[in-house]
Amino acid sequence: MRKRPNEIPALSTLVVFEAVARHMSVKHAAGELDVTPGAVSRQIRALEAELGTALFARVHRGVVLTAAGVECYGVLSRSLADIGNVFRNVRATRGPCNVTLATTIAFAAMWLMPRLGQFWRDHPQIAINHFISERPADLRRADIDLRIRYGAGVWPGESAVRLFGDRIFPVCSPGFAAKSGLHVTTDLLRARLLKLEGVDPDWTTWEQFLCNLGMPLNGPLSGRSFNNYIVVIQAAVDSQGVALGWESLVRAHIEQRALQRVTDAELVAPSAFYVTWASSGALKAEAAVVRDWLIARASMREPTTSLEPQ
Repeated sequence: MRKRPNEIPALSTLVVFEAVARHMSVKHAAGELDVTPGAVSRQIRALEAELGTALFARVHRGVVLTAAGVECYGVLSRSLADIGNVFRNVRATRGPCNVTLATTIAFAAMWLMPRLGQFWRDHPQIAINHFISERPADLRRADIDLRIRYGAGVWPGESAVRLFGDRIFPVCSPGFAAKSGLHVTTDLLRARLLKLEGVDPDWTTWEQFLCNLGMPLNGPLSGRSFNNYIVVIQAAVDSQGVALGWESLVRAHIEQRALQRVTDAELVAPSAFYVTWASSGALKAEAAVVRDWLIARASMREPTTSLEPQ
C-alpha cells in the first residue's frame, strides 16, 4: 500500500470513526452515513489494524472509546469542525458567477439593457460581463461565453439558437416627417437618408432595402453615412434625416414618439438575431442560465399595432 502524506489514515475510515464516536453506536453511525452496520464495523476494524490499537471497547449495549480512541476523537472532531467552518466561510463569501456576453452596441443599448434588470433581480448570483463590439471578428474571442449575432444562423465552430426575426422600415422624427412630405415609397429616393455602412455585411443597406422593394436606383442616394447604428438613430431623432429602423431596436423610440414610421415601405429582415456559443466543450451552467433566459425573453414578442405608419 502506498504510504499516505503525514501518515494520516484514509479519510473514509476517519469519517466513519468520527460518526461512531459521536453517536457511541455503530447502528446510528450507519444510519447517518447511509451504509450497513457491517460496513461500518469493517471500516473501524481496518482503522484499528492500521493504527495497531483498539479504538473502541465493545460493551453489551454498544461501544465505548478506549484511551487511544478518546485521544483520536478529540483531535479529529476539532479538525472536522475547523474544516467545516472554512468551507462555510468560502460558500458565504463566494463572489457572483461571471458570464461574458458579447453583443453589438445597438443590440446592447436598444434591446438588451431595457430588459436585463429583471434577469439581475431573478439571478443575483450571476454577474454578466459585457463585451461590446461592432466587428463580427471580435466575437470569436475565447473568453466570451455567449454571443448575440445577426445573420443566417450558421457560424463555424458555434452552436446557435434563433432568438427572433425582424421587420425593417423607414423612420424619422415627427418634425422631419411633417416637413419632408414623405408619403409613398418612391418619395424615399429623394429623401435625406441616414446610411449605416462599413459595419456588418449582414446588415441591410438602404440600397438593398429599396432594391428589394423594386425601386429603381439611377444613381447614388442622397444623405449621410455612419458606422454606428446608435448614432444613426440619434441623428434621426434629431430630425437630420430618415433611417432604416429594425423593429426590435427602434420600438421604444416609436412608442415614445421620438420617431415614427414614414411611408408603408417594409421589408422582412433577411437575417435574424441568434444567441451562439462555442460548440467545442460544455457550456458552463451559469452561461446556460443566461442563454435560456435570452431565448425565453425573446419569445415574449411585443404587439405591433403601435408601430404602423403614421
